[in-house]
Amino acid sequence: MELEYFQIREDDREILEQIVGMGSSLHSFLDYYETLMFARHNRIYACIEGSDLVGCCYYVRSFDDPSLAFLYGINMVKKSRSVSKELLEISFKDLKASGVSTVEVFIEPENAQSIRSYKDNHGFEIYTPTDDEPVIDNYVTMRKTL
Repeated sequence: MELEYFQIREDDREILEQIVGMGSSLHSFLDYYETLMFARHNRIYACIEGSDLVGCCYYVRSFDDPSLAFLYGINMVKKSRSVSKELLEISFKDLKASGVSTVEVFIEPENAQSIRSYKDNHGFEIYTPTDDEPVIDNYVTMRKTL
């Protein structure tokens, strides 16, 4: 069956319910209401096969700088490097079309595998905040220019 990638809207109720169900098995952080609000006020991109959710990623756009979006998380039902890569690439293209020029992600410093993956597979670079930007303690900040 063919994979389909798209941005989830708040009326995609069946997919939103699958995201919440997936989260409970992954110890995720979003219940149905929070997922609905994420779809309404931020961005969720999904990959489905038929009517089944394969994975999704969440973004929050900065109110202070609308050209900046934060990759809040990515969840996959089954780990697949190629599907997660395609999901991110499609979401990056859509974010760029909507005026986002930079995506930021925070990673725990001991998670060397994720740091390497974001750098090598997705084009992120480690970012050092300037003096007037807040430092997020205990995380490595990475940025990608779209």
